[in-house]
Amino acid sequence: LLYEGLFRLDSHFEAQNSLCQSYTYDPQELRYVFTLRPDVTFSDGSPLTAADVKASLDRAKTSERYAARLSSVASVTAWEDSVTITLLAPNAAFPALLDIPIVKKGTEQDPAPIGTGPFKVETVKLGEYTTLVKNADYFLTGTGNIEKIYMYPSTDAGDTNLITNAQAGNIDYAFCKDSAQVQQLQTMEGYKVETVNVTFPRYIF
Repeated sequence: LLYEGLFRLDSHFEAQNSLCQSYTYDPQELRYVFTLRPDVTFSDGSPLTAADVKASLDRAKTSERYAARLSSVASVTAWEDSVTITLLAPNAAFPALLDIPIVKKGTEQDPAPIGTGPFKVETVKLGEYTTLVKNADYFLTGTGNIEKIYMYPSTDAGDTNLITNAQAGNIDYAFCKDSAQVQQLQTMEGYKVETVNVTFPRYIF
């Protein structure tokens, strides 16, 4: 909701352009050159730059969540409206790995880093709630009529926040994997419980 990557994955897990307008690939040099869309601004109104993309990717290379997918990256350089990424080895799926959130350089450590997505952070009350409001500067149109989202934290099985907020009528949508809480939600008026099949990989070494 808050961020976009150079690419986004569609329902078939195929890479579709997002912040990237176009790109070229040199198979001899293992070099991608990504040209950024010229009409993208962050939610604070400032323009997206190649330096922002480079800073986000450099940070992602050392993060627990994204380091593995960027392990084949040798270097990232920014120049005007383009970002060049050189690989250590061929990786045919590389563009599909670049749905990594791009954050405005210098705001990475902020409680609400600034992104280019359809919503932006309005209020953060740690341990209570966070509110998001529609980003009027979002570069895509037709993104719906939701103006504000309240997000209430609920950590894992046994956390009572979900039930407390559901009883107060604060929740329109939630994900839950606590069977006891699911049974409670099923008894509440106005809530419909749907089962979602989730794949859990198992590995034997």
